[in-house]
Amino acid sequence: MKGLRTRSGPLWRFLRRLMEGISVSRAWENLEDYFSLESAYRYRRGLLKAHRQLRALLCRQSEVPCGTDAGLKSLLELLENNFGTSTNLILLFQVRFQTRWPS
Repeated sequence: MKGLRTRSGPLWRFLRRLMEGISVSRAWENLEDYFSLESAYRYRRGLLKAHRQLRALLCRQSEVPCGTDAGLKSLLELLENNFGTSTNLILLFQVRFQTRWPS
């Protein structure tokens, strides 16, 4: 996401937890102690804002048919279908598409 000031690994773990349905405060626990909970909410807003853009890009590249569900859980499934279950899908996304994580 544009202007991020955190490492992609912890950010991916946070976003994955969100997509699994965990609350923002619980998803943020034990990830980035030097960032505030307000940062977690800002990252979540960025994910929600970029959700459609991510989904469209991934569906064009996916070998697995994309469903019509536009929820965060389906976005996680789509990311894992494209990249596997790596601990840092944000980095893999950036390498494959040669672009920033969308904002």
